[in-house]
Amino acid sequence: MTPPLYPIYLSLAHKTVLIVGGGNLAAQKLRTLETSGADVVLVAPRILPRCQTWSGTGTLRTHSRPFAAQDLDGAAMVFAATDDAGLNHQVVDSARRAGVLANAVDDPQYCDFYTPAVVRRGAVTLAISSDGRFPGITRAVREVLDELLPEHDDALVD
Repeated sequence: MTPPLYPIYLSLAHKTVLIVGGGNLAAQKLRTLETSGADVVLVAPRILPRCQTWSGTGTLRTHSRPFAAQDLDGAAMVFAATDDAGLNHQVVDSARRAGVLANAVDDPQYCDFYTPAVVRRGAVTLAISSDGRFPGITRAVREVLDELLPEHDDALVD
């Protein structure tokens, strides 16, 4: 039996996060990184227009070309977010050799970490995980918590 995951919150401010892919999966990952302060590098031969715009607190650089192992240089983590499982596995294998945390979207065996379902209320963040085994339940719990928890400002936390 695999041991449970170690929960952790990461500061990504000014850290490079690589996303390999330029389609819908990549757009979803970009959206989740918008408030992180990460410096995102997106690499893919074809990049959807919505992946080329960025309203995040960090920076976004896009490269319209295939992935190369050198793209991992300086990256804190990588998301393999293509619809090509073979390419995603290649990205993860390269990342692991380089000592970079990797996540192949929707492919738990090729994930060093999972992104949880999240509920934010100011400075309070709740993250829900099923250790990557049952994303549907984490989404359902997030929706319930989102409805139950009142909006508040950070004065309460301060």
